[in-house]
Amino acid sequence: MKQLLSLLLIVLGFSNFVYAQNTKGIHLQAIARNQNGMTIPNKQITLRLSIISDTSNDTIEYQEIKSVTTNMLGLFFVELGADENGKVITIGDFEKIAWNKGDYFIHVEVDPNNSLSFVSAGIEKINYVPLALFADKANGLNSIVPVELGGTGVASQKELITLLNIDKVNNTPDSLKPISIATNIALNEKLKKSDTISLSNRINAIPKVDTAGLSNRINQKLNTIDTLKLSNRINLKLNTNDTLSLSNRINSISKIDTTSLSNRINLKLFSSDTVKLSNRINLKLNTTDTASLSSRINSISKIDTTSLSNRINLKLNTTDTASLSSRINSIPKIDTTSLSNRINLKLTAIDTLKLSNRINAKLNSTDTVLLFTKIGQKLNVTDTASLSSRINSIPKIDTASLSNRINNKISIGTLSYNDIINGLGYTPVKNNYGLFYDTSRQPTSVSTATPVKLAFLQVANKINITTNTSGNPTRITVTDAGIYHLNYNLQFIKSDAGADELNIWIRRNGSAYLNSNSVFTIQGGNLKNMFSGSYYIDLGTNDYIELFFSVKNVNSILTGSPSTTVTPSRPAIPSALISLHVIN
Repeated sequence: MKQLLSLLLIVLGFSNFVYAQNTKGIHLQAIARNQNGMTIPNKQITLRLSIISDTSNDTIEYQEIKSVTTNMLGLFFVELGADENGKVITIGDFEKIAWNKGDYFIHVEVDPNNSLSFVSAGIEKINYVPLALFADKANGLNSIVPVELGGTGVASQKELITLLNIDKVNNTPDSLKPISIATNIALNEKLKKSDTISLSNRINAIPKVDTAGLSNRINQKLNTIDTLKLSNRINLKLNTNDTLSLSNRINSISKIDTTSLSNRINLKLFSSDTVKLSNRINLKLNTTDTASLSSRINSISKIDTTSLSNRINLKLNTTDTASLSSRINSIPKIDTTSLSNRINLKLTAIDTLKLSNRINAKLNSTDTVLLFTKIGQKLNVTDTASLSSRINSIPKIDTASLSNRINNKISIGTLSYNDIINGLGYTPVKNNYGLFYDTSRQPTSVSTATPVKLAFLQVANKINITTNTSGNPTRITVTDAGIYHLNYNLQFIKSDAGADELNIWIRRNGSAYLNSNSVFTIQGGNLKNMFSGSYYIDLGTNDYIELFFSVKNVNSILTGSPSTTVTPSRPAIPSALISLHVIN
């Protein structure tokens, strides 16, 4: 039964009634809708549900009040008559309703605002009373139920066997029991003992020497394991077309190319040249040196330049020296002796050079302009007076608090790693990562632990690839300790038919990492099988990890796929791709 009943802001739909075995109630479900037909999600409403036996005078057999909340779809569920928390039974007892006495109806009343003001949403007849509600009365039968009412018509099993004429079935002798035609035909097709005697005589007539010869011939054949070893050795060899391709590539290199390469190398700098260049760079001033010189210039006060200007103004101009020269020329030669003596007392050229150097070290006019501009940007006394008044108005208790806060700060000279962490409130994240891959074909023997080779580095920071004891690049080595996240992608191709088992696991510092093994299935027939995994690994400083694999069929090979220009064009698939990055 499903019917939509509309009233105010609520529209209710009732589904078929189902008996809930564990709660002994009638399961109702409905969807709440507003007057526009839209569902009302996540809304709490109050229901008053009544079971009535007579709609003309509303005879109530049972009544309960319950609060429900719609879900995100506007749907809600009610177990009518079930024993639930928060339910209030106002009339009757659900367990004492006599469902076999006649028709019953459900009356639904809704309180959309949870104010105990209910409005009728409709009355529906219960067309199919749940049969389970009669289960408690099933043991109350006290007489024989006739066949026409669904019974057996007898009171015991013995009487039932007699009634159905099957009381002598178990007493029939085996010789009188019938067999089917199909069974009889199958027995006739079997060999008799006399037939097998003839076959046995023919076998016994074969000379023993023939079987010995056959045994010797069989012993000379290769065992399965011998052919498997031979097959493995053949698979490891290069095909003719492989060596032909390599030979063609070598032959295609022209002599002129090597000459060009040699010329390019000769144009490069020698080690001694770079040393000379480095020495010349080291003779230049560092930024810190110019900063010190700038500080010394800034320390010269404006009053010093004023004094220097006054001293310069006291010197003679060119016109003054012209007049002086005329006067000197008019002095008699005898006077020149005296003058010469006087000149000797004057400064020499080397003295004036020293003086010139000292003057050059002073500020130029443009420098004093810049200095004057900087001074003009400083605060005047009147400005500081206003600021001083504002500072003096701050209560002393505030400065005490400020002083305490300053004392709690960290001195720059004693700043440590822990001080930085405590100041930030968190530990700065490390930035260690690495992405490595390989494109080569990596065959292996059956049931052999084989490390994955990683010949190429995509990007890395404080993580690198190192070689194992065999000289192969298999070890991913970290610089810093931490928890690292590992991701891998491996592609396998099995050339023959059938499936194969693949195991992939991690070794840390040469030992198997706990619970890191994964088992996969490789599909044969030259299908591309891609396998991936993800792990979190605890590593110490300079620890390394390796990814190992093993197969049970020598035709299962770790291999990549070349790029293709067929639309759409796609890049190559590496045989192995592994990424590792720190997470703490």
